[in-house]
Amino acid sequence: MVQQLLFAVRGSSVSIQLQGQELRDICDVLHLRNVNIFADYANALRLYADKYGIELVNATDATLPYYGKVSQGFLMALNGICTPDLLSSPSNETLRAALVAQPFGYPVIIKHNGGIKGHDNYLANDEQSAEDILRQDKQNFVLQPFIANSGELRVLRYGKALDPLVFKKQAVKGTHLNNTSQGGSVTLLQADAVDDAALAQALQAAELMGRDIGGVDILLGDDGKYYILEVNTTPAIASGVFRDEKQKLYDAFFGAEEE
Repeated sequence: MVQQLLFAVRGSSVSIQLQGQELRDICDVLHLRNVNIFADYANALRLYADKYGIELVNATDATLPYYGKVSQGFLMALNGICTPDLLSSPSNETLRAALVAQPFGYPVIIKHNGGIKGHDNYLANDEQSAEDILRQDKQNFVLQPFIANSGELRVLRYGKALDPLVFKKQAVKGTHLNNTSQGGSVTLLQADAVDDAALAQALQAAELMGRDIGGVDILLGDDGKYYILEVNTTPAIASGVFRDEKQKLYDAFFGAEEE
């Protein structure tokens, strides 16, 4: 069952294991069932099968939007976009079993695959605290290395013809969450103030996911690297910070006349 599978992104490679064995080494064909229950993991399975030549039965059922962090991580890794490594499973029990051998060390971030606005997002400083987090009833968590950072950039893409709107989010002292909804500070930036390579990869990620309008999150690592975290399909355009600036670009995207 998919709950027995461990999904991983490591650099530019992806892995799916069943009880310690790589799926591509033991399976020639996979039959997808009940895709609607684990849609994001099915999408990641499709990307993996495409990469390694595994035949999928009911393959069209897994041609899905990239709603979760797992399929987005698989898509970005396979297309050379710098994104954090991850481990995930639809089952907390499977993910807990992987903690002993997990390659990241501690601390780690444990966040829900479909989490938004910083909800269900935890910092675990050791194996015991990670175990405690994963003993809750809610399932489908993603484990990633904690990357010390100076904040995140939100790149709001409005199609190809318009320059994106960019602002920086930074966590308040005492928390790892950069989300403005969790009290993080925010600063509006000019797009040309962003590293060209980071901005290009952010826009490439949105393009890969087919999101004409989307909010791309870029983590600014203290190691001097940047990491594309995800592409939000429903970024706050009519709410949150800089509403006037966001609405102006939204109007321009649809060709609305300026008053």
